[in-house]
Amino acid sequence: MSTQKKIRVRPKIRRLYVDDLSQRVNFYHRNSSSYLDPQDRPLSAGELFALLIIGVTLICCLLIAITIGLIRPELTIQPIEPPGNQFIEIQHSL
Repeated sequence: MSTQKKIRVRPKIRRLYVDDLSQRVNFYHRNSSSYLDPQDRPLSAGELFALLIIGVTLICCLLIAITIGLIRPELTIQPIEPPGNQFIEIQHSL
């Protein structure tokens, strides 16, 4: 290759490289948070399974709590009466 042809080819190659790189890494739209992924992606099978297990566990815990509350009401929280509603019997001995 002659020197003239190399000079003409190099700017084209460099421009293609820079365009490709700027498409891969968007320098103009950088997020300040390092925890957020700039590209949205679907959840993997493992992540969906973990969400399913968490949901099933939450529903089961709620059902168990409701069942215990209905079967054994003495274990649930009883309403508290204010002190003015209680009658105090005073015994006088003479």
